[in-house]
Amino acid sequence: MLLIKKIATTILCLTAVLFFNASASMAAVYQVEINVSGLENADLAGFDLDLNYDDASLTFDTYVFTDELGSFDLGDVGDYSYGDNGAGVVNLCAISNLSEDDAVFDGQSASFVLATLTFIGDSLGEGFSLTIGSVSDNAAIDIESIIFTINVTTSPVPVPSAFALMSLGLMGLAGLSRKCKN
Repeated sequence: MLLIKKIATTILCLTAVLFFNASASMAAVYQVEINVSGLENADLAGFDLDLNYDDASLTFDTYVFTDELGSFDLGDVGDYSYGDNGAGVVNLCAISNLSEDDAVFDGQSASFVLATLTFIGDSLGEGFSLTIGSVSDNAAIDIESIIFTINVTTSPVPVPSAFALMSLGLMGLAGLSRKCKN
């Protein structure tokens, strides 16, 4: 009977510790889409943007461009991004090497997702904002009508330490049950 009480107390303590650590250690993955619109009378061929974020709350992970300016893999577009500049700034810069007669620009939508960035953190902090350096068409003429918007989606992800703690607790329970059988 004393052994059963010890096991029950151990399970309750581990459950409380796991619940507290898992809820206190939750991080989130933030997918940030930079959307472009207002391209009814122009084709986007080059841009230089800075995405500003709260680096006290978030850590930059990756960025991926869409192929609306051409294929990055085939060398149609040059990626001149600096990436994370530190101090809460991610620089994105690309220039298409295609001519304005290329089929990519005939099929370019008036609005599309330009890039998707991933951040990891415990909160959005102050959120995101864009600083626009330059936006141009194939003739390197600035596009005035362009509009940028930012969409953010969040996915909660437990921090690996919570998984490690839970695994240790389960191994301890398994060892305890083995000891009780013997």
